[in-house]
Amino acid sequence: MLVLAFANPSLAGPDCNRKPDHPSCGGGGDPGGEDPTANPALAFTTGSDDSIKLIDVDGSNLNQIFSNKVERGLWIWSLHWSPDGSQIAFLERTDQDGTITIVDPDGNNPVFNQPNFEGNDLLPQKLFEWRNVDPSVNGSPIRFFFLAAPIGNNSGHSAYWDIYTMEPGSGPVQNAHRLTASGTGARITNIAVSPDGMRIAAVYHFDYGNADPDLLLYQLGVGVDGELMITGTSNITPSTIPSERFRPYNMMWANTSDTILYTNDNDVFALDILNGSHVTQLEGGAIGLDIGCIRSPVWSPDDSKLAFDVQCWNKSQEGIRIADIGIDPITGELALTNIVQITTGIDNLAVIDWSPTWAAP
Repeated sequence: MLVLAFANPSLAGPDCNRKPDHPSCGGGGDPGGEDPTANPALAFTTGSDDSIKLIDVDGSNLNQIFSNKVERGLWIWSLHWSPDGSQIAFLERTDQDGTITIVDPDGNNPVFNQPNFEGNDLLPQKLFEWRNVDPSVNGSPIRFFFLAAPIGNNSGHSAYWDIYTMEPGSGPVQNAHRLTASGTGARITNIAVSPDGMRIAAVYHFDYGNADPDLLLYQLGVGVDGELMITGTSNITPSTIPSERFRPYNMMWANTSDTILYTNDNDVFALDILNGSHVTQLEGGAIGLDIGCIRSPVWSPDDSKLAFDVQCWNKSQEGIRIADIGIDPITGELALTNIVQITTGIDNLAVIDWSPTWAAP
């Protein structure tokens, strides 16, 4: 287990290695004016330098708040805003070590949480959601949802990944609660959590690597021990799949409906989980991009917009795009309009999340 602690950097001004875009580091802007991180729309990670950056929907106020190459030398795999938008949590890890780190929106005051289950350190695979759940649970109703496996049993065909929840803690070690028990050879590879934190759509592989997965819907409740537990499971695998294989990835539950966006063979699909119907396929070619380029789709808080990353062989197309998303009056299907590219020249952009406090102007 790797545990590091830092002094509070906010007392000494910005760290210009970590935040070169800060006005005090010569990054532009008025040092006496509004903090460019005060009300950002998006946070995102970049694999090329393992950093976290913030940006507004119009492409302004691009600001790096954290860089792991400077801080800890670990990989940043994913990130999420807290439900109230006051903090950002991200997963940083190596092949054999991982923590969920919490920072303020300016990158300061890091807190490291090493998940532990029944005395065994866990290696989180991905951090999927940070949600408010049923307030009758023990402790705080604010929970992380993530996939993990015990360290030492996290690779190879026999590895098993399960769904865990955990309260954000003050570090360094935090007890996690396991929701599923997949067993050797089975694994859950992706999840999407409903806005109320009480339903989970999960991509479940009974025989990983040898068969396509099922899409399961877990209903959660609070057990007699005061912990979240699964109270019901249904198979919601769609009967009609608009692709050769069903391998959902990058799933994201809408904030105001039961529609899930997911990528599959590098195209984007929208699925109504209540009836298993595909609403539409948001294919890259349909919006003027090379097919298979759209990654990491994420809804705005009111579901009126979509942010997504484009990673293509055609490097000129790469970057974050913002689009309006709604029902096409002619086809009756979801469609993207008013697509605007807001970043260029950012390699290996990994994960995007939209601040829950953002509101359309």
